[in-house]
Amino acid sequence: MELIDRDGRVISGAPECVQASSQRTDLVVTPHPITLEGQRIEVAALLHGETLSGFLARVAPDVLNGEWVVSLDGADVPVALWHVTRPKAGVLIGCRRRPRGDVVKIAAIIAISYFTLGAGGLGAGGLFTAGGAIGGGFIAAAGAFVAGTMLVNSLLAPKQASPEAMQSTPTSTTYSL
Repeated sequence: MELIDRDGRVISGAPECVQASSQRTDLVVTPHPITLEGQRIEVAALLHGETLSGFLARVAPDVLNGEWVVSLDGADVPVALWHVTRPKAGVLIGCRRRPRGDVVKIAAIIAISYFTLGAGGLGAGGLFTAGGAIGGGFIAAAGAFVAGTMLVNSLLAPKQASPEAMQSTPTSTTYSL
């Protein structure tokens, strides 16, 4: 059996324990969490008995920092299982960077804005004007928007620094509401 490197060159005389599979494995690496910007497709052969973390270290070492979601044929594999998971040859390995908290927070606030002040506000406004309270629906929608953004900010709050990190950095005046 012959060993094929990632450039497609054949390396002969490899020992049986490191011989590659004859079937290619596609690796799709998408560094942007939402768009396909910077996406690349790598084609490589899995070595005999190679784990997912070993394959990623050999083919896409930038994925190993843990800020990525890795899937095998669409099924997510937790980071803790990368070193024991042995993918089969021919499986599609997808790697996508995890969205940071700010992206999720912005998306949640946009959804709240749409459903309270946008289309939802128009529907509620029509109901309240029929009852005689002109604009009462929009006041209720604004109240729901404020309550929703407060809920999002409390659930998706930024991580607090540890006491050790606070002591090692110089203090600065920070104000918040």
